[in-house]
Parts: sequence; structure tokens; C-alpha cells
Amino acid sequence: MAIYQLVFCVLMLMASLFFEFVVKLTPCALCLAQRFLVVSLIVMAFVTLTRLIQKKTAFVYRIISILIAVMGVLFSWRHIWLQQNASLALDATCLPDISYMLRVMSLPQVAFKIFSQAGAECSKIKWSFLGYSMPFWVGFMYVIYITSQLFSIRLERKD
Repeated sequence: MAIYQLVFCVLMLMASLFFEFVVKLTPCALCLAQRFLVVSLIVMAFVTLTRLIQKKTAFVYRIISILIAVMGVLFSWRHIWLQQNASLALDATCLPDISYMLRVMSLPQVAFKIFSQAGAECSKIKWSFLGYSMPFWVGFMYVIYITSQLFSIRLERKD
């Protein structure tokens, strides 16, 4: 199951790169934060895959992966909220470039700033499918990932 989770996360990352470089959608700060979480899930899936022999260690990695994916759902929810309340977000000031923030602040500070102060840029709906914007679909993918992790834990407990 871990190999499928790894492939799923790689496909999520490839989709985000496709939308950025082929479709030419510039990612906002929340989009980049979600991309960072997907990369983290890829690393965790790879580590879990290499540690499957030790079931207790794999369990810990799966729990950490679930927590990362829950953060992704929260970031998606915040992004959707900003899009639904665009009039409130338009009054907000834009954040500095994320690469600049990462140079001058710690990672937790950057995450807090993005989550609490992301504004005008993140409130724009740049793409939708079946009436739902990109953050909805990314959040949906995180929920699928969480479900697969919980299913994997349950299968491992039965063994």
C-alpha cells in the first residue's frame, strides 16, 4: 500500500507543477505551502516504504503523514474560506514573496503568517472543475490520502 501512496503523492506534485508551468497558473502562498506539504508526504511515504520491515516504525511514520495531511486539509479549508470571503481578503495586504519569508523567518513563523494573513492573492479563483476550485480538489486529495493511511494502519494491525 505504501508504494501506491508514494505514487499518489508524486502524481499530486506533478499535477501542481503541470498547472504552474503548462497551464501557467501562478501559485499563491497557500498553494506553495500545500505543495511543500505534498513534498513532505512524498518523503514520508518513501521513508515508510523503506521501513516496512519494522512495523512499529512504519506506524509512527504513518501517523506523522496523517498529521501532515491534516495540515494540508486545514490549509485547503483556509484557502477555500478566503475564496468564499473574497471581499474580506481584498482589504488585506499581500504577503511578501515566500522565498523571502523563508530566508528571514523560521518555518513555523512562515506557516503561521501564511495561514493567518494570506489575503488578496489567495482569494482569487484561478481555476475550477465541476464548480469547485483548486483548493477544494487539493483538500479532497488530502482526505483520500488520510483515508488510505488509516486503511493501511488497519491492515497492518490485522497482520
